Amino acid sequence: MTWSLSGNYLVGCSCALVCGCAVDAMPHDPQGREECLGCAAFHVSEGHLDEVDLSGVDFALYNQFPSHLTAGNWKVICTPSVGAPTLEEEGAHRG
Repeated sequence: MTWSLSGNYLVGCSCALVCGCAVDAMPHDPQGREECLGCAAFHVSEGHLDEVDLSGVDFALYNQFPSHLTAGNWKVICTPSVGAPTLEEEGAHRG
């Protein structure tokens, strides 16, 4: 599977001051909890997943990271924009 994405994004989360996720630091919210609850909106200017063209696709990602990123146990919801190609529609379903 080959892919490439370029575009813009905007991120907000529950971390106090600066989110440590980019450097795999332990998250801390203003109440002292060590979790990161966040939302990110993405616009793909140019991109592909194998032969599927993703240019112009927008999507949002909602996350709960219960610890630093490499600890795992993430909960994530990804919602693509209306009209975004699905793998099934493009014949790229891998079962």
